[in-house]
Amino acid sequence: MVREGFGDFTEALAPLLDQLDGKEDAFRQIASTGGRSELYVGVFVEGSSGFTLTGADIKRLAELSLELSVEVYP
Repeated sequence: MVREGFGDFTEALAPLLDQLDGKEDAFRQIASTGGRSELYVGVFVEGSSGFTLTGADIKRLAELSLELSVEVYP
């Protein structure tokens, strides 16, 4: 699933993870065979910027066996 657009990453993460609920077994199977699944996010910024992931979002990523990849573009 690719979603493009502008917005706040931390606000968009929980609804995206909601869409992935029920897919845990598929992602675990990929991980168990040596593969990896990642949520890739491109962040475009002007000046200094940052974000904080909640513990709940980090836990959900881990439960889905998803890695988080963030690329920041100035």
